[in-house]
Amino acid sequence: MDFSIQNIFKKDKQLKNFFLVITAPEKSEFTEYLPITQDTEIRNEFAFLRNFTLEDCKNHIEWWVDETRNKATPNLLFYIRISYEPAKIYNEKNSRVIGFICISPASPGDFAYTGYYNLLNFGIISEFKNRGIMTTSLKMSIERFRELGYNLLPSFVKHDNLASMRVLEKCGFYNLNEQGTILSLMGKLYIFKLK
Repeated sequence: MDFSIQNIFKKDKQLKNFFLVITAPEKSEFTEYLPITQDTEIRNEFAFLRNFTLEDCKNHIEWWVDETRNKATPNLLFYIRISYEPAKIYNEKNSRVIGFICISPASPGDFAYTGYYNLLNFGIISEFKNRGIMTTSLKMSIERFRELGYNLLPSFVKHDNLASMRVLEKCGFYNLNEQGTILSLMGKLYIFKLK
């Protein structure tokens, strides 16, 4: 179930022949999640991924797929992929998963800081950072979130994650900390209200 395809890499010599694709994973696509969980920077940001095995990836993706199918306003996980060409079905044979965007339950600590039960999270493997891919992917995903009934997307970002803060600001999120409404020593709460 892909919902967006764009050829955005015209200026990037390494990626100029690739397309950016956002897809929802199927249960069988758990092996493609493993490289995300192995990326050092993603592991630093998402502690629960630090010791993930292939079996953990299988269980995690199965849970996500079941959650997405069984709720009116589901928790969502989308793969960010690069592909040589548009296809009817994207998988590890014709594309590569390089990141994710999700709306998921907040950890107890994040809920305590934010007051929100669900938070927007995202990550991209290190070799694809600083190319505008995450910003473009999130902008592409926002319309899909709107279609699924989300009108508010809170995202909690740690103080030292300046790149994620910039992505959110470029996508139209605003920082509640700067408005003096949320005080946190751990991070900044960004909110995007869908129109």
